[in-house]
Amino acid sequence: MARVIAFGLLWLLSFHHTNAALNGTNTTYLRHPNNGTALYPPLFELHSNSTPRFINTTGRTANPLIKVLQDKNQNDRKRSLFGFSPSKRSHHGSHARFHHSKRDDGDDWTLPEGTCAPGTPCVNGACCSNKGICGFSPAECGTSNCISNCNATAPCGQYAKEEDKQCPLNVCCSFYGFCGATDLFCTTGGEHPCQEGYGSCGDAPRPSCDGGDSTSGRVIGYYEGWSTTRACDKRQPEDLDLTAFTHLNFAFAYFDPTSFQMAPMSAGDPALYRRFTALKSKKPSLRTWIAVGGWSFNDATNIPNTRTAFSDMVSSHGNRQAFIASLGQFLQTYNFDGVDFDWEYPAADDRGGVEADTANFVTFLQELKAAFGDRYGVSITLPASYWYLQGFDVKAMQHYVDWMNVMSYDIHGVWDAGNKHTGPYVRPHTNLTEIEEGLDLLWRAGVDSSKVVLGLGWYGRSFTLADPSCNTPNGACIFSEGGKPGECTNSAGTLTNAEINRIIAKGGTTTGFDRQAAVKWITWDSNQWVSYDDGETIQLKISHANSRCLSGKMIWAVDQDDSQGSSTNDLLGIGPANGVSPEEAQKIRDDLANATQAAAVASSCYWTFCGDDCTPGYFPATVARGQVAGIQRDTECPADQYQTLCCAPGTTMGTCKWDGWRGVGLSCAPACSDSDATIVARNSNSGDLDCNGGYQAYCCSGFVPSSRTNTGNLALVGQGGITKRGLGGGVAGGVLGTLACVALVTAANIVLASLTAGLSIIGSPALYSAC
Repeated sequence: MARVIAFGLLWLLSFHHTNAALNGTNTTYLRHPNNGTALYPPLFELHSNSTPRFINTTGRTANPLIKVLQDKNQNDRKRSLFGFSPSKRSHHGSHARFHHSKRDDGDDWTLPEGTCAPGTPCVNGACCSNKGICGFSPAECGTSNCISNCNATAPCGQYAKEEDKQCPLNVCCSFYGFCGATDLFCTTGGEHPCQEGYGSCGDAPRPSCDGGDSTSGRVIGYYEGWSTTRACDKRQPEDLDLTAFTHLNFAFAYFDPTSFQMAPMSAGDPALYRRFTALKSKKPSLRTWIAVGGWSFNDATNIPNTRTAFSDMVSSHGNRQAFIASLGQFLQTYNFDGVDFDWEYPAADDRGGVEADTANFVTFLQELKAAFGDRYGVSITLPASYWYLQGFDVKAMQHYVDWMNVMSYDIHGVWDAGNKHTGPYVRPHTNLTEIEEGLDLLWRAGVDSSKVVLGLGWYGRSFTLADPSCNTPNGACIFSEGGKPGECTNSAGTLTNAEINRIIAKGGTTTGFDRQAAVKWITWDSNQWVSYDDGETIQLKISHANSRCLSGKMIWAVDQDDSQGSSTNDLLGIGPANGVSPEEAQKIRDDLANATQAAAVASSCYWTFCGDDCTPGYFPATVARGQVAGIQRDTECPADQYQTLCCAPGTTMGTCKWDGWRGVGLSCAPACSDSDATIVARNSNSGDLDCNGGYQAYCCSGFVPSSRTNTGNLALVGQGGITKRGLGGGVAGGVLGTLACVALVTAANIVLASLTAGLSIIGSPALYSAC
């Protein structure tokens, strides 16, 4: 999950050629697309997928139109300029080769762009004409014109094979027959416009929302089950800060590659599952899910070998049904509320995938939705890169999932060193300009923004600088290897936010910030470099996600926060980088926790009308017949009738009693004699004892709100705070009750009120419902 390689995105978004080489003029190169800010000038002359650069593999002059090439041995030495070899794992098939060399090094060993010669074929497999031009049209591939690769077909468009004519994800098919998503491929004007009818053309249809906070209702955090085994910064489920989250996903569970039965990733995980789902007793509104798969699940080194497990599971109806049955039992056994599928990646042959995965995955999700209905939630994770995303039929899949988590991190890392289109240059791994380009792929494919959740990382990608004096991600500074391992995670090239915060706290760091890219980085110990997000950059990303109408935000991973909850504060917008002191932040968090608890209590129990019974599924807790606190209308009952306090299934009442009656003719004070008790309800008459002003409190020691209600499922209907409550499923949604909770308090409201006007408690005292 935490390793998403953006090779394909870089290939897709790169490379421009003006066709000038074909008419004898100088070639023009575009700035590298990943260098979308002033800090990112061009790295080197870039290869074009539209009219590729071709390499003379013989080292000899083979065409009188081509100037004499430099000595090939000299160029071989230049290819190893940075002391690394190209990655053996190519994610680009037969795409053109080129190396990372400085512009002023005199390198001139390649043929001009778009040209070829006898003995020097087009390296991407295009036809080579007798005029030394590469392409796919009859002018290059015709029998009277072609000298090599004469059966070549374009990747897309009119000269492609019938099955290849359309571009994956509905991206653009360029004039030259290549799929891409930038203006270079999508332009509709000029001499070389996008080919209409083989994908989209023109700008991506980006959604736009002015203001608002569309991402606030869904905040998902992944928990790494193996975090309990670290040398330090161990994180048990009970250690997790739940304040900011609506959902937590346990990473990961596996399944058997032949029987397709669910299985734990590690032997000790089942015990963690129960402790993890038990977190709902601390925050009843929380939903706990299991994440299945992960990057390592598709490795070939697992025992048993799970490399093709996903592909095999979705390949037949019988296999799918065996897995679905096992998954349903697994979710029920451990009290999970949903499942997230992290398949990395369907249809990717370098990850054990096959072409049929794309359609089979959709069929699987359709059958899963039919089996589960609304009982369990379903989500999937998506890469931010074209290369891997093209294996997902996202347009079809969106109808069978609740949302899709976009892994918009790990855009860069140590693997860049072996990639031809990136090179060993230090770059932040969560660049917002590149995230936008990744989201554009979804918009072109027809995905609704309400199904998209933005991924954010609570860790950084680190490097060891080759030259300590060159430490800015400007396309010139390079790394020699991954950064030194952190003291707790012991992983070269990555540091958790907890480890980064300790490095910053020690002093001696230099900080860099690119606002447009919404990234920060620090350097320390002369040659160590890491990019990361803090309260400032994470809020820039969240703001952008809101402007694109996304439905939520996701964190990898919650266990990477420090023990002070610094990253949680950053997520809430109350960190030091947001101008909030630690003391202010703690007060806001306390207020938020209290309001969340109050909402949970209020959503667990409600008062009936006089003489009514509890709606089916709820149970009676106590009776009263006076005025319900917080309700404007008269709720008092006649002498022969009572109101019933009804509580939702799953509510733990504990030991309860009425407190606050001070004597006949006296006013009441709604306080509990047990300071640790929770006030579940307030009423002016507890059944036999009547207040002469004020309210009595129904106090419960050991009260735990129900995790089977939804605090967001409360809608005011009519005057006086009368509310309608619905549980969904088997509980009737038309029951009216005089509810204690008049209005729910959101985290955003609390933060806003705290920062602008001060706040003791919004709505009700700590641990009080509004009833």
